[in-house]
Amino acid sequence: MGRSLYRASQESKEVFQAADAALGFSISTLMFEGPEDELIKTQFAQPAILTHSIAALSYAQERGIAKNADYVAGHSLGEYSALVASKALSFVDAVKAVHVRGLCMQEAVPQELSAMAAVVGAEIEIIEECCAIVRSGGEDFYAAIANFNGPSQTVVAGTKVGVEQLTNLLKERGVRRVIALKVSAPFHCKLMEPAKEKFAEYLKTVPLRDAEIPVISNVSAEPVTKGDHIRMLLSRQIVEPVRFTQIGQFLVRQGVCKCTEYGPGNVLTGIMKRIGDTMEFDCVDEVSIS
Repeated sequence: MGRSLYRASQESKEVFQAADAALGFSISTLMFEGPEDELIKTQFAQPAILTHSIAALSYAQERGIAKNADYVAGHSLGEYSALVASKALSFVDAVKAVHVRGLCMQEAVPQELSAMAAVVGAEIEIIEECCAIVRSGGEDFYAAIANFNGPSQTVVAGTKVGVEQLTNLLKERGVRRVIALKVSAPFHCKLMEPAKEKFAEYLKTVPLRDAEIPVISNVSAEPVTKGDHIRMLLSRQIVEPVRFTQIGQFLVRQGVCKCTEYGPGNVLTGIMKRIGDTMEFDCVDEVSIS
């Protein structure tokens, strides 16, 4: 993960080196060599993905590929990459913050008691109705929408038994595809409240400046620039759903004609193509430069 970026660009290499120094351990070695079962733990995966994304952006900037942006946005963790790109947050502060964020989230709920699933091809109203039915069963039965990922995919999170019951209810209503996700915590739902409280205290120590480029918030799906407003939204983001569908719709309404994705893979490009099908898309990742 990220090795080709490290080798291809001095600017990218310095991003990996800065991450290692800021974290006090070698995230780059974990990214390049594994083991994978450690890398996928959220306290490591979050700084790894952020580092990869900013390394890709640095590669593009070094070669004059990156153009001036009217807006920046990211999905969940990706909002931190957007904040770095907007100059609201330094990379060093960001990589330390997402490592702490990952620890807070990992510790909030035992992995074996929680679950997430992707629901494909179901109307939001049906999912919300089924979630409400699950929650009526008591504290152990909890499920809620965690990600709005475009017109055809919604992600849900909750307790393990809650998500299992929700899956059964959706299938009874004719939803054919509910895919269990391999995750370490039930992100973006009220079960993350302990993580929100702990991380909010940490965020008070993080220098956040006003953004030079408007950042489209995951929480509100609207542009924000003021540092204090961004800080508040980042803590709320942990327990509130990611509104990426609405972010895409906002960009369409603003007449945005091109989007470039920086980081591992092209998942967000795939989501955006289903929202803004007249846009032009590009992706800068290690595959495209290897």
